[in-house]
Amino acid sequence: MPRLLIFAPCNKVLIDQDNNISLISIFQDVRIPKPENIPHDAQAVIQWDVLTVWGQVPEDDGRTYEQDVMVFGPDGSMTAHTKLQFSMAARTYRNISKIYGFPVSREGEYSLTLKLKDMQDEEHFIFEATFPMFVTHETKPEDSP
Repeated sequence: MPRLLIFAPCNKVLIDQDNNISLISIFQDVRIPKPENIPHDAQAVIQWDVLTVWGQVPEDDGRTYEQDVMVFGPDGSMTAHTKLQFSMAARTYRNISKIYGFPVSREGEYSLTLKLKDMQDEEHFIFEATFPMFVTHETKPEDSP
């Protein structure tokens, strides 16, 4: 099973001419003005990336993996999900998952969850990691006269 080297949500992943990675704005908090009436499925209109970088181990030769990236809300419901399949053909392998929108109707802790499955044993996930993300509804300070 490959080793997880990086798991990070960010505003944007950039790759330079030497194939090096830069992360723009690690994504941990979403703050919005406190809404009066907000739809249950309200989303912030943003595009963001989740970067995973895996390190090869000898047992990876010839194996295919499936990576699931999911976002769970404060109530445990899944609000976003992406899947990618890959094989470890080099010392490292990177995946960039693009996600459109972020749920903001409920305040609290969201969980970005990563699961990895060996496609030769599709019934069992062999790895899991989480990254906490927070939504805050902020009250605007009253305007002073």
